[in-house]
Amino acid sequence: MKATLTTLTPVHIGNGTTYNKNIDFIQSENKIGIIDEKKVLNLIGTENINQWVSAIDKGGNEFINLLKQRGWNNELEHISSRICELKNTKTKSTQLKEQYRTAINGACIPGSSLKGAIKTCIFDYLTSDDDFINQRKIDDLKTWKDSKDFKTGNNIRKNEKWSDSKTDNKIFGKTANEKSTRFLKIGDIHFGNINTDIINIGILNKYYEKWDFKTGQQYYAESIPSGATANFQMKIDTILLVKNIEKYPSLWDSKKTEPFNNGVENLCEIINGSTISSLNFELATLKNENIDDNIKHTIINILKSLILEIENR
Repeated sequence: MKATLTTLTPVHIGNGTTYNKNIDFIQSENKIGIIDEKKVLNLIGTENINQWVSAIDKGGNEFINLLKQRGWNNELEHISSRICELKNTKTKSTQLKEQYRTAINGACIPGSSLKGAIKTCIFDYLTSDDDFINQRKIDDLKTWKDSKDFKTGNNIRKNEKWSDSKTDNKIFGKTANEKSTRFLKIGDIHFGNINTDIINIGILNKYYEKWDFKTGQQYYAESIPSGATANFQMKIDTILLVKNIEKYPSLWDSKKTEPFNNGVENLCEIINGSTISSLNFELATLKNENIDDNIKHTIINILKSLILEIENR
């Protein structure tokens, strides 16, 4: 079926490419231009490519100075493959992570990325059911190291923690053929030639009893803006699901397949419920944390607006 996705916040799915300031991109007030090598060569001349390499090696503003020597007048469109709006001009990041895109259909959220997020919601839904969890041994969901207590001679556990791989195997199935999520099929979400935004990403970390942003670890991220809409294909293969239940009933207990039994709309209700639950948890946790009031109030207002928007849909 054809589904429609609308982003509620900026979304960044990286393609693994990181750009460096004044080498791969240039910032001019609230605009960032991604360097187009062909346009730069047309401006400086192919005979001066060594000067370009030298300017990059020297760093700083040498590349910009070279462009200005060749007549460039701060017009980003003359040297850029695309120009994006920077949402916070007060930041001083020097690296930019590029948004994943396809050559023909532009900025994109891969179907696998959306499916992974939905899988997290299904995981939350299933593990909220005590009966479902009680049927599984808790020890089968954890990892630890055995160490001998020298006083008693007994084995004790060290570094005990939840194991993602074990939990995934127990909740969804050991192999690809046994995983319930195989029946959920999601296509890539293409946003075409939408104007992407540049947002600044900071790492908010806890030092002792206080939260603060890590110094020097912020970066720019090219992002699909909030409110962007695109159509994509989303399907629950109920025919294949029913055939598997009939042929291998021991692999498909009713609770495991419940999220997929009543169509896409029911699955969306599960997703919304899980998302609201997570946002409320963040909200409750944040209120008791020692964070700068301005930062705290900003995050709280964003969380509240997201909860309200989801509840009203």
